[in-house]
Amino acid sequence: MPEQASGSIEIAVSPEVAYDAVSDPQRVATWSPEFRGGSRGSGTSLVAGDSYRGVNRSGPIVWVTKVTVTDADRPQYFAFNVDAVGISISRWEYRIEPTATGCRVTETWTDRREGVRGRLARQGSVVMGILHDEEFNVTQIEQTLAAMKADLEGSAKA
Repeated sequence: MPEQASGSIEIAVSPEVAYDAVSDPQRVATWSPEFRGGSRGSGTSLVAGDSYRGVNRSGPIVWVTKVTVTDADRPQYFAFNVDAVGISISRWEYRIEPTATGCRVTETWTDRREGVRGRLARQGSVVMGILHDEEFNVTQIEQTLAAMKADLEGSAKA
Protein backbone atom coordinates (compact mmCIF):
# COMPACT_ATOMS: atom_id res chain seq x y z
CA MET A 1 0.00 0.00 0.00
CA PRO A 2 1.40 3.44 -0.89
CA GLU A 3 2.29 6.01 1.76
CA GLN A 4 -0.45 8.51 2.55
CA ALA A 5 -0.83 11.62 4.67
CA SER A 6 -4.07 13.41 5.44
CA GLY A 7 -5.53 16.19 7.52
CA SER A 8 -8.88 17.93 7.97
CA ILE A 9 -10.10 21.31 9.15
CA GLU A 10 -13.46 23.00 9.69
CA ILE A 11 -13.85 26.27 7.82
CA ALA A 12 -16.71 28.73 8.23
CA VAL A 13 -17.41 29.15 4.50
CA SER A 14 -19.68 27.32 2.08
CA PRO A 15 -18.42 24.18 0.31
CA GLU A 16 -18.56 26.12 -2.97
CA VAL A 17 -16.19 28.81 -1.66
CA ALA A 18 -13.77 26.18 -0.35
CA TYR A 19 -13.91 24.19 -3.60
CA ASP A 20 -13.28 27.25 -5.76
CA ALA A 21 -10.25 28.06 -3.61
CA VAL A 22 -8.64 24.57 -3.60
CA SER A 23 -9.16 24.24 -7.36
CA ASP A 24 -7.29 27.52 -8.04
CA PRO A 25 -3.51 26.82 -8.17
CA GLN A 26 -2.60 30.46 -7.59
CA ARG A 27 -4.74 30.57 -4.44
CA VAL A 28 -3.29 27.30 -3.12
CA ALA A 29 0.21 28.72 -3.68
CA THR A 30 -0.51 31.44 -1.11
CA TRP A 31 -1.13 28.81 1.60
CA SER A 32 1.38 26.07 0.75
CA PRO A 33 4.83 26.00 2.34
CA GLU A 34 6.23 24.47 -0.88
CA PHE A 35 3.97 24.94 -3.92
CA ARG A 36 4.66 28.29 -5.61
CA GLY A 37 1.96 28.27 -8.26
CA GLY A 38 1.12 27.00 -11.68
CA SER A 39 1.00 28.12 -15.25
CA ARG A 40 -2.80 28.32 -15.12
CA GLY A 41 -4.08 31.78 -14.33
CA SER A 42 -6.05 32.51 -11.20
CA GLY A 43 -9.79 32.27 -11.56
CA THR A 44 -9.56 29.64 -14.28
CA SER A 45 -11.96 26.76 -13.62
CA LEU A 46 -10.07 23.50 -13.88
CA VAL A 47 -11.85 20.41 -15.15
CA ALA A 48 -10.81 16.76 -15.25
CA GLY A 49 -8.14 16.29 -17.91
CA ASP A 50 -6.68 19.81 -17.59
CA SER A 51 -2.98 20.02 -16.87
CA TYR A 52 -0.52 22.74 -16.02
CA ARG A 53 3.10 23.28 -15.04
CA GLY A 54 3.53 23.50 -11.26
CA VAL A 55 6.47 25.21 -9.58
CA ASN A 56 7.68 24.11 -6.15
CA ARG A 57 10.38 25.33 -3.81
CA SER A 58 11.98 23.95 -0.67
CA GLY A 59 14.76 26.18 0.62
CA PRO A 60 17.05 26.95 -2.32
CA ILE A 61 15.77 24.03 -4.39
CA VAL A 62 13.19 24.74 -7.11
CA TRP A 63 11.58 22.09 -9.31
CA VAL A 64 8.84 21.90 -11.90
CA THR A 65 6.11 19.27 -12.16
CA LYS A 66 3.25 18.40 -14.47
CA VAL A 67 -0.09 18.59 -12.66
CA THR A 68 -3.07 16.79 -14.21
CA VAL A 69 -6.57 17.23 -12.80
CA THR A 70 -8.24 13.83 -12.45
CA ASP A 71 -11.46 14.82 -10.67
CA ALA A 72 -13.33 18.12 -10.51
CA ASP A 73 -16.70 17.53 -8.86
CA ARG A 74 -17.76 20.94 -7.49
CA PRO A 75 -18.33 21.49 -4.59
CA GLN A 76 -17.30 18.20 -3.00
CA TYR A 77 -14.14 16.72 -4.55
CA PHE A 78 -11.06 17.94 -6.39
CA ALA A 79 -8.01 15.78 -7.16
CA PHE A 80 -4.89 15.84 -9.29
CA ASN A 81 -1.81 13.78 -10.06
CA VAL A 82 1.71 15.15 -10.03
CA ASP A 83 4.41 13.86 -12.37
CA ALA A 84 8.00 14.97 -13.00
CA VAL A 85 10.30 13.97 -15.85
CA GLY A 86 7.84 11.25 -16.86
CA ILE A 87 7.68 9.70 -13.38
CA SER A 88 4.50 9.44 -11.30
CA ILE A 89 5.14 11.32 -8.06
CA SER A 90 1.97 11.89 -6.04
CA ARG A 91 -1.78 12.35 -5.92
CA TRP A 92 -3.45 15.18 -4.00
CA GLU A 93 -7.14 15.11 -3.09
CA TYR A 94 -9.50 17.60 -1.45
CA ARG A 95 -12.79 16.33 -0.05
CA ILE A 96 -15.25 18.98 1.04
CA GLU A 97 -18.22 18.12 3.24
CA PRO A 98 -20.91 20.54 4.41
CA THR A 99 -21.19 21.11 8.17
CA ALA A 100 -23.57 23.11 10.33
CA THR A 101 -21.15 26.06 10.32
CA GLY A 102 -19.61 25.79 6.84
CA CYS A 103 -17.57 22.84 5.65
CA ARG A 104 -14.88 20.34 6.51
CA VAL A 105 -11.94 20.20 4.08
CA THR A 106 -9.81 17.05 4.03
CA GLU A 107 -6.53 17.17 2.12
CA THR A 108 -4.82 13.86 1.28
CA TRP A 109 -1.41 13.12 -0.28
CA THR A 110 -0.67 9.69 -1.75
CA ASP A 111 2.83 8.68 -2.87
CA ARG A 112 2.68 7.33 -6.45
CA ARG A 113 6.44 6.64 -6.80
CA GLU A 114 6.53 2.94 -7.62
CA GLY A 115 8.96 0.50 -9.20
CA VAL A 116 12.57 1.18 -10.10
CA ARG A 117 11.89 4.68 -11.46
CA GLY A 118 9.90 5.54 -8.35
CA ARG A 119 12.70 4.38 -6.05
CA LEU A 120 15.19 6.46 -8.08
CA ALA A 121 12.88 9.49 -7.84
CA ARG A 122 12.60 9.00 -4.07
CA GLN A 123 16.40 8.68 -3.71
CA GLY A 124 16.94 11.75 -5.89
CA SER A 125 14.56 13.73 -3.70
CA VAL A 126 16.45 12.72 -0.57
CA VAL A 127 19.80 13.68 -2.13
CA MET A 128 18.35 17.09 -3.04
CA GLY A 129 17.02 17.51 0.49
CA ILE A 130 13.36 17.17 -0.45
CA LEU A 131 11.92 14.71 2.05
CA HIS A 132 8.46 13.86 0.77
CA ASP A 133 7.28 11.16 3.11
CA GLU A 134 4.21 10.67 5.25
CA GLU A 135 5.53 12.60 8.28
CA PHE A 136 6.75 15.54 6.18
CA ASN A 137 3.47 15.79 4.28
CA VAL A 138 1.32 15.65 7.42
CA THR A 139 3.12 18.80 8.58
CA GLN A 140 2.75 20.41 5.13
CA ILE A 141 -0.97 19.59 5.06
CA GLU A 142 -1.54 21.01 8.56
CA GLN A 143 0.22 24.26 7.58
CA THR A 144 -1.67 24.53 4.29
CA LEU A 145 -5.07 23.89 5.87
CA ALA A 146 -4.44 26.39 8.69
CA ALA A 147 -3.44 29.07 6.17
CA MET A 148 -6.46 28.20 4.01
CA LYS A 149 -8.81 28.58 6.97
CA ALA A 150 -7.32 31.94 7.97
CA ASP A 151 -7.53 33.23 4.38
CA LEU A 152 -11.05 32.03 3.60
CA GLU A 153 -12.57 33.00 6.92
CA GLY A 154 -10.80 36.37 6.76
CA SER A 155 -12.11 36.96 3.22
CA ALA A 156 -15.62 35.94 4.30
CA LYS A 157 -15.58 38.60 7.04
CA ALA A 158 -14.23 41.34 4.76
